[in-house]
Amino acid sequence: TFVMYLKHKKNAVGTDKGHETLPSGAEELMSTSTKISTLRDLQQCRADVNDMEARMTEIVRIHEKSTKELNSVKKELEGAKKNCKAARPENRRLKKANSQPYSKVMKKLNKANTEMQRAARAALRSQFGKDSRIIVDMKTDVGDLSIEMAPDTLMPYVTWWFVDLAQRGYWDGCGFIRRANHVLQANCNPKGNLKERPSIAFQEYSDQYVHKTYTVGIAGFPGGPDWYINIVDNIRGHGPGGQGVPDEANPCFGKIVSGFPTIENIKASPHDKSGFMALKKPIIIHKATVRKL
Repeated sequence: TFVMYLKHKKNAVGTDKGHETLPSGAEELMSTSTKISTLRDLQQCRADVNDMEARMTEIVRIHEKSTKELNSVKKELEGAKKNCKAARPENRRLKKANSQPYSKVMKKLNKANTEMQRAARAALRSQFGKDSRIIVDMKTDVGDLSIEMAPDTLMPYVTWWFVDLAQRGYWDGCGFIRRANHVLQANCNPKGNLKERPSIAFQEYSDQYVHKTYTVGIAGFPGGPDWYINIVDNIRGHGPGGQGVPDEANPCFGKIVSGFPTIENIKASPHDKSGFMALKKPIIIHKATVRKL
């Protein structure tokens, strides 16, 4: 019947299309064919969604497990630190004996950190793909700026942490609150009384991605949610040991790729002339969005 309809269409060329009619049964056949095609597409779509949900559930499970183990290890580490500090060994044998518990805890801690990096890298690649360039765009009171995240091969955990908060709208309403001579610092105090102040789980750092001018870093020990833009070379001051914490550094996790006039506008904003150089009026981040190149 459908073939007869096609022949009818061919013979009708040049006729008044307004008077064409479908042969008997053709319309029902076309409707059935369309429904079958749509059903197949829907089944494939549901299969894809189920597969993605299963993968994301596994990633979240691994991350939650790693976070729980990390917190447990951190408590052990603090106890080991106190024991080592209190101990005053009188000879090399006692020094070696007292260092063993601390070394064991550090191995556990490093293992937990590595697991968190692996889970974060998997989450980023599941969403953005391998080797993708991830950009966080921000709209502020004094202009826009864009941050390109560090590669997930170097800084997977902090990159995931920052991007995840951006996607959940956490940075919306935060702002730049300090204009120091070396950094422009942002936090979420402008949003008011926040119940959630997420900090990073550990001070991730790569000597292949350091605090050069116009890179971005996480402030504090443990770091976050405060972060900053380096407006000078801070490799020494914010690298390992630079903030007075031996062997630890502020994570450097991205770089400014556009919005340099915005940075100059923030630098030119009035501050309180104190040593902290707090801005008299915060520069609000109205919206942060994530995209990939």
